[in-house]
Order: sequence, then structure tokens, then C-alpha cells
Amino acid sequence: MTVHILMDFPIVADRDLVVKADTVYDLSKARGIVTLTGIKKF
Repeated sequence: MTVHILMDFPIVADRDLVVKADTVYDLSKARGIVTLTGIKKF
């Protein structure tokens, strides 16, 4: 999944954040691991 977040700050210019989220589930240990990787804005 790719997520694009626009942050609107009152004092400084707006900021963009684009990350790729990879999720792996380990059902035997009842956990999920999410790895976030920053990518260039498209």
C-alpha cells in the first residue's frame, strides 16, 4: 500500500509525506509487522 499524507502547518509551508507500507502477518505468534519505506513523491 502507498500512502500520501499532506501536513498543513500554520507556521511553515505545507509538507508532503509518501510512504510504502508492507505488512507481514505471523499468525503462529499472533503478530503483524509493518515496514514503512519513504518514497519520492509521484
